[in-house]
Amino acid sequence: MASVDDVSVDVSIVVGSAEMAVADVLKLGRGAFIPLGRALNDPLQVQGNGRPFAAARVRLQGERVAAELVG
Repeated sequence: MASVDDVSVDVSIVVGSAEMAVADVLKLGRGAFIPLGRALNDPLQVQGNGRPFAAARVRLQGERVAAELVG
């Protein structure tokens, strides 16, 4: 087990994604909304080093926002 203790993994939680032209991005102002192509209750994607490996949902822990793995 000691051999994996020093392995680093970059973990990301993907809420959604959108494709936009640079010109449209430059037009965005404060408070702009960008549709992310997912429904409110859809699971989030959990990635390790850029590869999806699990699903999660948003959970509140007191004042903190967390991701709970669901699959």
